[in-house]
Amino acid sequence: MKKILVVDDDVGSRKFLIMCLTGMGYQVDIAQNGEDGLKKFRDVAADLVVTDCQMSNMDGYTMTAEIKKTSPETPVMMLTGSFHKDIHRNWREKGVDLLVKKPCPLNELKTSIRTLLQETTIP
Repeated sequence: MKKILVVDDDVGSRKFLIMCLTGMGYQVDIAQNGEDGLKKFRDVAADLVVTDCQMSNMDGYTMTAEIKKTSPETPVMMLTGSFHKDIHRNWREKGVDLLVKKPCPLNELKTSIRTLLQETTIP
């Protein structure tokens, strides 16, 4: 069973992602901010990280950069409520594999996750 780490400071977003991802058959671990997410990643060795962009303690880009230093092959999907060009300039160069605007339609979210995990069939 593949492991997905969800990092988001919004309780509602975390609950939605947990429900969606466990329903898809994944094991889900959660963290409430980037600092906790980085610690959790080091403990659980997730196959995919789904993170919010703007969080307290450590933002999603900083956390992603730290993850990619030790695990460059781990895909990171970043969710954002705003596509402000200054915040998201050069997002691929910052280590993010996919940038998705919230709210994201459920089918698009599922397809994106399967693509990032390189799955061609439903898990």
